[in-house]
Amino acid sequence: MTSEHLQSEPAGRDEPVAAVRQQDLPESIVPLLEEYDDAIGNRDPYLWRWLTHLFPQFTLSCVADDHAERAQDAKLLSSLFVTVVDDIAEKRGDRATFEEAIKIPFDYCRADPDRRGVDAEAIRFLRTVWTEFSTTIEDSPRLGEFGDVLQFDLRQVLQAIEYARLAGSHLELVSERDLWRHDVHNMMVFVYADLDLVNAPSFDASELGALRRLVRHTERMARICNWLVTWERELTEGDPISGVVIRALEAGIVSVDQLRAVQSSPAPETVDPVIEAVRDSDIDAQFLARWQDEYDEAVTLDADLDSVDVDAYLAAFERILVYHVESDGLL
Repeated sequence: MTSEHLQSEPAGRDEPVAAVRQQDLPESIVPLLEEYDDAIGNRDPYLWRWLTHLFPQFTLSCVADDHAERAQDAKLLSSLFVTVVDDIAEKRGDRATFEEAIKIPFDYCRADPDRRGVDAEAIRFLRTVWTEFSTTIEDSPRLGEFGDVLQFDLRQVLQAIEYARLAGSHLELVSERDLWRHDVHNMMVFVYADLDLVNAPSFDASELGALRRLVRHTERMARICNWLVTWERELTEGDPISGVVIRALEAGIVSVDQLRAVQSSPAPETVDPVIEAVRDSDIDAQFLARWQDEYDEAVTLDADLDSVDVDAYLAAFERILVYHVESDGLL
């Protein structure tokens, strides 16, 4: 871990975790989260508090104060939607339900909960979530201007889920290069930035290209954080599709046969040797160095952005690195 980033935060696991546990959830969204627990319920409720706690910290500075709450609520709703779709595809391996679910944001009426083999309850829940999301952003002042960008970036998120599903079925096609091309979008950082933009009357549209270059770096930073704290848990669940593990595969630290054994039978005798081999390597340090490289390149974009406080935005991702590490095992 880069000490310059960690030493600026309170020492010890308890403080960030306690702050998240004490985070209030938006009252308007609590009923949906309760319905999620009843209908789907694959994630620790800590996740929703963690997101709610961190969203304000990496909100673009150009978001109008009177629109900030709407942007945060929309981010949580979109996260809930994508999380459910992700769990349907990866944890359940339910292709039929996944195919209907991804229609909802783009062709709502064509998503068929009554199609054979489809989890009707999950589709109806996702429709409810998407309706609430759409209602939340419908009065955003720049939705007409940036709505197509938002839809494009949402498609990239859903494509990332499809790539992960495909990669899980065909381990031989997975490469770190493709993870950077596709899987990184699962972090939704572009979508979150878009939800800020539609609520940012002061943003200079001529800076959109520079902003997206900035977000490309921060999305990679977020993906690195996530990979570093989830790869071991995912292996115990039979999922080896992580940047950390795939780099180990490409470096010859673990073999494809070992990863296939993890997939088919994620027991200590298959998982522990992979975990130990990766831990004994310097792959974690390599990814932290990549995180630093992305940060350093992002800093150089400050001169191209007058309507966004780049320093404040990047400082938030330093905190996100700390919160990821301190929440290891909880996300």
